[in-house]
Amino acid sequence: MTGAPTGNTLTRAVNTVVAAAYIVSRIVCIVFRSPTLAAMLRIRRILHPTDFSDCARAALPHALELARRHDARLEVLYVAPVFGDDPVRGAFKATVDEDAFYRRLRDEADQRMKEMLDDFDLDGADVRRIHTRGPSAGEVIVDYVEAEATDVVVLGTHGRRGVRRMLMGSVAHHVVQHVGCPAMTVSARGADDIPDLPVRRILAPVDFSVHSINAVGYAQELAGAYEAEVVLVHVIDPVMNEQLQETGLKERGTTEEELVERARKRLQWLSREVRGPDGLSYAYHVVIGYPPEQIDVLAEEQDVDLIVMASHGLSGMKRFPMGSVTERIVTTAPCPVFVTKPFGKSLLAKPISTPPAPPDE
Repeated sequence: MTGAPTGNTLTRAVNTVVAAAYIVSRIVCIVFRSPTLAAMLRIRRILHPTDFSDCARAALPHALELARRHDARLEVLYVAPVFGDDPVRGAFKATVDEDAFYRRLRDEADQRMKEMLDDFDLDGADVRRIHTRGPSAGEVIVDYVEAEATDVVVLGTHGRRGVRRMLMGSVAHHVVQHVGCPAMTVSARGADDIPDLPVRRILAPVDFSVHSINAVGYAQELAGAYEAEVVLVHVIDPVMNEQLQETGLKERGTTEEELVERARKRLQWLSREVRGPDGLSYAYHVVIGYPPEQIDVLAEEQDVDLIVMASHGLSGMKRFPMGSVTERIVTTAPCPVFVTKPFGKSLLAKPISTPPAPPDE
């Protein structure tokens, strides 16, 4: 016969119910009120195109790390060339079994992918090897991203010297310009020049446009995933007087010192207004000069591991695939660059459409 519950039993039962109620209340608070959740990046599928070059190999560790930090699937894509309608195609078809030729290319590429991935610890990682073909690798990659709803493309670019378009590489240039989702570029001049992991410091250039403010949200969320510091920088270009007036920073009679101090306070306010994960640490910099050069210099001086910025800034227009400042930084930065796409796919749960009004300064 079972006796009546004792006082200790009732106490434990009540404590259990109270604890359960508290947990439920915290979940409700997080789901409905947490600014962190509202800004969380939704990264589920990452694409890494490869041609097995040193540049592509430099980008692979960053693609794997980004996938691991977000529990995302990584798709490694190889695009085999095809023979178009050229004068020698007939001779090629007459002497070679074309289907067998492409099967051999696919098998060789798959084996190289396996060997490349064997260098990494893939325990628990969702990595897929994808093979396709097309006359233009860049166009195939862009079409694949759109068809497969890719969230981020991580690809390698050439080193930091020479003509800018050649320096980035024609395929990478085309992809970063035309892909509809964020793209992360990793530059390497060779096998011995691979950017370091992990990411400990993330730089976000801010011109106070809505595009750059949303990019700050990306930087905050990536910093939370990587456990990194966020470095916010505003570059005052003395030539762009009209741009300074648009930001509200420049007024008649404003001295250079006042302008710098006002921008610094605006950056500090912005880091609180665009609320990222709790516990982030911030650094603030305001410099004067040509933006691409100043951003590169600051990235070197601050030992930055990743730059996060929008493809278009304050003066950017949708009809241009990428703004000149971003394109220059992608090709010259001393570290990987994560390019957000204001007119494409957003990974933020709630991107803003108008910049928040700054406080009275």
